[in-house]
Amino acid sequence: MAAKVCVASLVKPHGLQGEVVIKIFTQEPEAVLALSPLSFDDPARGLLHVTAIKPAKEGFVARLKNIGNRNQAEALGKGLLFVERDSLPDLEEEDSYYHVDLIGLRVLDVDGKEIGEVIRVQNFGAGDLLEVRISERKQAPFVPFTRDAVPLVDLVEGYVQLGPDDLTGL
Repeated sequence: MAAKVCVASLVKPHGLQGEVVIKIFTQEPEAVLALSPLSFDDPARGLLHVTAIKPAKEGFVARLKNIGNRNQAEALGKGLLFVERDSLPDLEEEDSYYHVDLIGLRVLDVDGKEIGEVIRVQNFGAGDLLEVRISERKQAPFVPFTRDAVPLVDLVEGYVQLGPDDLTGL
């Protein structure tokens, strides 16, 4: 089964013409136009074809294909909006990764010994952090996702390797 990636969230209807407020989670907001159609987690809710977006106080106002009035927009409800991982464009920058591609990677120490698994990628405002599950620990520690802390990422072999300075707290 292909991985789904959350790219936006449907917040609420906007106005009388069927527009909706969405929060966009992509780096470039216009990407939701290229990635459209978007799906809810529940396939029975159908697909949303975003035809236009404009900035708004609460996020972005989106126009959707075949949604022409407020009642239709209200019937959509709220929810997270996804695309298939395979529909995302290739990243052109070296050492750039989609978060979804990092989740599930094995975590190795400097000697190549497996010490855990990446379970989440978080960003609380100061940069990406890898949340690592370690079998002997109840709490999953965070490792800064920087070149010093994680000098090697191998998506083909399925692992990240930590730098020596970032093993002290693990």
